[in-house]
Amino acid sequence: MSMARAGRLVGTLTSQSKYNVVMPWPRILVLVYGLFLLGSGIEAAISKGSMISLVAGGGLGVLALICFAIIPKNPRVGYIGATVVGLAVIGRFMPTYLKTQDIWPAGIMAMLSLVVVAALTAAHFLAKSKPANPES
Repeated sequence: MSMARAGRLVGTLTSQSKYNVVMPWPRILVLVYGLFLLGSGIEAAISKGSMISLVAGGGLGVLALICFAIIPKNPRVGYIGATVVGLAVIGRFMPTYLKTQDIWPAGIMAMLSLVVVAALTAAHFLAKSKPANPES
């Protein structure tokens, strides 16, 4: 493969097309987080017979996946929604973890949600904003 062809291939893979093929890392994080929440709700329902875990975990997972789907059209709403989902999970599991010191599910869910909220907040502040006057 020639260097010019390899350069065109790399440029094609890294440039954003009209179909949003390239996903920035915060969007991938929201997808993985939503799938994890959904899977955790299903796992709790199967292993413990907890319908409330299925509804709550599955519902929050679906909300995170909806946020993932919204991100290409309206990134601000999608990322804020995913952050709110993370804060809700922290609000549910952090007090339980501090009280019981159980690693699963309380500790894992609280810590993972803290990481997701921190990462999304950091991504917000790290995002490059367009200058108001590009000529100055």
